[in-house]
Amino acid sequence: MKGLLLSGIPELIFITFAFMLGHGDKYVSVLMAALIHELGHICMAAILGVKMKFLKTGIVGISLKYHFTYTSPLKEAAVCLAGPLMGVVVFFLGFKNGAVSYFTAASLGLTVFNLLPISFLDGGCALSAVLSIFLSPDTVWKVCRVLSVIFTIILWCAAVMLMLHSNGDISAMTVSIYLLYRLFSEC
Repeated sequence: MKGLLLSGIPELIFITFAFMLGHGDKYVSVLMAALIHELGHICMAAILGVKMKFLKTGIVGISLKYHFTYTSPLKEAAVCLAGPLMGVVVFFLGFKNGAVSYFTAASLGLTVFNLLPISFLDGGCALSAVLSIFLSPDTVWKVCRVLSVIFTIILWCAAVMLMLHSNGDISAMTVSIYLLYRLFSEC
């Protein structure tokens, strides 16, 4: 997948706001986990020499784009996976030091979420980059699209179950509806 990848800063801030609907007192932990996640992408892009442009700022944050046109698919995948890697590092450092906190758990949760093979999440980006080594761009798009639809619907179903079993906590439902909107607005 050559071209530009929109970084998840606006989406992560949106997700933290959605999360606040159910757990407002934990907002700072989730926001810090999101910022460290994004720092992982930024650092890996700098290390690998992937060009980055600041395109706009707004009420939901800063939108960053990475220019992958002249970047190998493996470097692209590395930039995509660097954010989740930071979450794993934060979690294991906290776990190793006996300091598993809400922040470390939020880092791990954000990592697991972002590794889903949904086209505009880190897992989908990395999958697309790796598949582009072996398949045509059209086939990569089709495979990633089908996986994105399947996993977004599964996530929505899980959010409905969570909402029903958590006395109406709508944070996961809000995120799943946003992902469904984003997925189907790309058609």
